[in-house]
Amino acid sequence: MGFFDILKNLFSSRSYSVKATATMVRQKEIPPYQGDYAKTVFLNRYSKSSEVKDNSAYPQYFLYEFGIRDCKEFHTSLVEEGLLSIAPVSEQLKSLKVDELKIILQAIPENASGKKDVLLSRIAAHANHPAVQARISASCYSISEKGSEFLQQNSDYLLLYKHKSWGISKSEFEHCSHGKNTFYDTVWGILNAKLNKAFQKGENGIVYYQIMAELLEEEKKYSRALSVMIRVAHLHLCDISYLQVAIMEYKEHDLSIFRNPDTRQTMEKYWRERMAFRSAIPPKLVQKIREYKEYYSEDMCNEVCCGSHPDSFCTSLQFKQIIRSILDDTYSAPLVEFMLMPQYNAYLKKNGVNL
Repeated sequence: MGFFDILKNLFSSRSYSVKATATMVRQKEIPPYQGDYAKTVFLNRYSKSSEVKDNSAYPQYFLYEFGIRDCKEFHTSLVEEGLLSIAPVSEQLKSLKVDELKIILQAIPENASGKKDVLLSRIAAHANHPAVQARISASCYSISEKGSEFLQQNSDYLLLYKHKSWGISKSEFEHCSHGKNTFYDTVWGILNAKLNKAFQKGENGIVYYQIMAELLEEEKKYSRALSVMIRVAHLHLCDISYLQVAIMEYKEHDLSIFRNPDTRQTMEKYWRERMAFRSAIPPKLVQKIREYKEYYSEDMCNEVCCGSHPDSFCTSLQFKQIIRSILDDTYSAPLVEFMLMPQYNAYLKKNGVNL
């Protein structure tokens, strides 16, 4: 970040920012139709009793994520293809709300008190009654046997969509799956490749480690998941890459050139915020590590500590103590900051930062 960029960030008005943001808003791009990926997610969404609706009633994500431009027509095509069939009476009734079921029972007439399952069983005994038949639709559809088979064959697409926050695209997944690997093996390979690219760029890859921990946890590989979680905790506490960048930029600017006390004070405040101590383990990660403490081994700490940066302001012994405090439920973020602050400040002073 250049000198004038810093000043711009500090002194630009809110109104200019709002205007700039407004002018940059662009209409979402509609992707090409996503094939079986789109069909699988749509079919799963409407696998239970539901009618074909007007286009305005379908979620927008079918257009902007899957390229389905006419959901009503697409829904109808699934019926024509035999993936959906007319929903059984029992399933249609089950989709009704309790108040709607009570209205049917009152019209029969029949006792309308009780829980939903009780109400459904009473209505089932009068399946041919006009009050029941009036609520049955010939255009209400649910998953067919053929549709269930289709979902089973394309279950990886459902997992891919479920985990879209992992940032793996359909094309990326299909390129690496080869139709042989399991969903999790394919994703693991993709994450490993992304991790290696991050290392080549000098990044720590913490985002990919976090996803790997989630993946292993979902596979019930809890020991390996905990090991990766501890690596993520180590990166949160010990990685100094963000600080090195801030120090490099700080050295490029001479605060003594600011003669106006207010301007200089503002600049010093900016750099203090840039250099602020922010090595902390997120509460959710603390909770997860504690949850799997029965799988803990000190070798997990040894493995991550052996690759620590030589200038890291958290020693191996301190890191082990911190992890132990998490496992013992005595962890305190303020105490961790108090423990590491002297080394943190010494690191800043060693690198010529005096604020």
